[in-house]
Amino acid sequence: MIWKNSIAASACLLVAACGGGGKEPIKHELSKINTGPVAKIEPQISSLKLGSETTFSAANSYDLDGDNLSYEWTLIRKSDQASVALDKNNNDKITVILEDEGEYLLTLKVNDGKILSTPAQLQFSLAGSTNLTANAGIDFTVKKGQVVNLNGAQSSTLNGVISSYKWEIIEKPQGSTARIFKNQRVKTNFVADRVGLYRAELTIENSLGAIAKDTVEINSDALNVNSKPVVILTSEKSLVKPNEVLLIDATQSYDPDRFDRLSFAWSILSAPAESDATLSSLISSSTSFSASVNGEYVVGLRLADSHGAYSDGIYQVSVASSNQAPIAQLGNDMSTVLGQSVTLSCEYCFDPEGDELSYNWQLLGQPDTSTSVLESTTSPIATLNPDMIGEYLVAVIISDGETEVTSNTQIIDVRNNQKPISKIFAPLTASLGERVILDGSHSFDPEGAELNYEWKIIDQPNHDEIYDNSSALAYFTPMSIGDYIVSLRTNDGTQYSDPETTAISVKENQAPVIVIQGDLNRTIALGENVDLNAAQSYDPEGEAITFLWTLHKPDNSTVTLQDDSAKILQFTPDIAGIYIATLTITDPANNLSSESITVEVTDLSDVLTGTVKGRIVDTTLSGVENALLSINGKEYSSDQEGFFNITLDIEEGNAIKILTADSRLVKAQHVTAVIAQQDFIIDLGESFVPVKQEVDTYLWTCGDYSGPENINLRFNMIDTFPATNKFTTHFDETFSFAIDSNKSIALPSTASYELFVDDEVTITAPGPKVTIYYAPILGAMNIVTICNK
Repeated sequence: MIWKNSIAASACLLVAACGGGGKEPIKHELSKINTGPVAKIEPQISSLKLGSETTFSAANSYDLDGDNLSYEWTLIRKSDQASVALDKNNNDKITVILEDEGEYLLTLKVNDGKILSTPAQLQFSLAGSTNLTANAGIDFTVKKGQVVNLNGAQSSTLNGVISSYKWEIIEKPQGSTARIFKNQRVKTNFVADRVGLYRAELTIENSLGAIAKDTVEINSDALNVNSKPVVILTSEKSLVKPNEVLLIDATQSYDPDRFDRLSFAWSILSAPAESDATLSSLISSSTSFSASVNGEYVVGLRLADSHGAYSDGIYQVSVASSNQAPIAQLGNDMSTVLGQSVTLSCEYCFDPEGDELSYNWQLLGQPDTSTSVLESTTSPIATLNPDMIGEYLVAVIISDGETEVTSNTQIIDVRNNQKPISKIFAPLTASLGERVILDGSHSFDPEGAELNYEWKIIDQPNHDEIYDNSSALAYFTPMSIGDYIVSLRTNDGTQYSDPETTAISVKENQAPVIVIQGDLNRTIALGENVDLNAAQSYDPEGEAITFLWTLHKPDNSTVTLQDDSAKILQFTPDIAGIYIATLTITDPANNLSSESITVEVTDLSDVLTGTVKGRIVDTTLSGVENALLSINGKEYSSDQEGFFNITLDIEEGNAIKILTADSRLVKAQHVTAVIAQQDFIIDLGESFVPVKQEVDTYLWTCGDYSGPENINLRFNMIDTFPATNKFTTHFDETFSFAIDSNKSIALPSTASYELFVDDEVTITAPGPKVTIYYAPILGAMNIVTICNK
């Protein structure tokens, strides 16, 4: 068996299976007590060559009782925690061909049918080089009618820059008319219009003429077939110090099915001996890991949907007292028009120990005949002056003097005109013969151009038509039971938007709708009551519905349900553990709907002691002197350089809330995950918070103005520079001005604002948005001109 690595930047998918046989059986019975098997990986090598074929064997694994063994292999690329997708991982031998340089961790676990072995792990590096590597992404699953998003941004070249991208669908289901319209973009898409397998091929070429190809497989499932959820795990790093709290986030995970609720089950799969590793939550969409013992840890997540289908993900964490690698994360992709200079900044770059960083900006890709180069490549902020329409790809390499890391790739899309954005609002279900309204009025054009609309039914069980298919509001009347897939494209007179699709399930009688107050995943302390209120559940046809509750509880719990047909379920857990209450509602047509609520019950909380530290900085990344902070209601202050290092007591199971309490700073807050580790460490690194500065603001009127003498001018902050990653910020204030006058107002900077005025007037300059730059020495000025509507 040969498998080839296929890696997603944030996704860690673990496929588990069983099979095979064991080695070194013992011929006589040693004991009636089963002894756990031992996993061994051969050969014990520390490096592989890029693109070479290497076979690893589990043949030397054994069981002292002579039981047959089953095998489970996993492989992680350590730089980004990406898991290599395996076609099969249950043989006693596997052969690998890897194409991405870096450090890898191979793990083998064996099972004798009773006990799972301690994992055997082998860390190795992949060396060597290929001049050009195409990366079309990992294989994935969508539902029929969904937009398939393709991304080639992880392709790389060691020489020159990537000068062209070309996508092509090389395999698709019979009857499919799917095509990629914008097939020469780094990111593009198409609509999966049939059930079955699609294969898309990416071809790239660099400035030296080298060509590389890669393919990605997309499986399109029918709407009535349940699909497995997809696990995506993200965290800012994988190396932490002892007792440091690391947030591992699964909120980007998703289910291809539209209605499924997801449940999360976290666990520590592997840890050093004598480890006291803890997870702050076992059932939330994110958890915090901490451990006091150095070594390698594997955190696992089982993500399940409401039908029982599940996927597993893993995240590998190293705990060590050695130098911590810096963090480098660029922001979202950007769009601009030709002729505008682009400012590049590392949205989230810092060193955990506070070491000074060096920067090396790189231009990875650009249009074929472009001669643009980056300026100020060794500064925290670089500049790109695009000279041609097309896509430019950039990244930054940062170093703390010991460790060098490369950021994610950021795309700058340069056009004469930005494409419009299509949005559909429509019901997910409808009844037979009921008019279905399709609302595209929330679509928009970034330049404000008037839009043309193009509605289509791309798949249906009948031959129904859309009426008013060139209007923002369209409709159709389904005359058959089944799934209708509708698409919308808009055009601003120059170019089309990406397609937007939605699926509408038409039924003769719709299933009941379950409405449960509160979160579906809850954590309470032992002794508290559980109150699950489903009284607002209803039947779309208005018919009577019946309720049935069931309860899955921990072993040794004696809790019983007093009324399993009530609209409101109440019970009091008697021991700590996981309780899962499932509600099934039935209508007279025997349509069923089910929903589960997971309640994690913890023992009474204990007081934990730990550290909260970081640095408050302004736009220039200089420390804010003596910045006042409120941490769980108590005030603290940073030092003269903006650093703070605070020892804090907190009850186990509670979160830490950090608020700005300084009149010089914008209102901002940071809330941690719940804390479960003694001697915890919360390290916020360099945290930008906009500083308020006095802005000399003028309110002018146009020549024929005849409106009120006094005007209310509202500033609503919508963005900051750099981005506020650790803190969430809020500023929305209104100031009263006399017309044709000026006054000084305090505005957080550097930040962008939406401007609003009274209804009877309109802003003619600078427009609906303005950016206030941080200028503590020269001072800042802002001019707003208004006219009658």
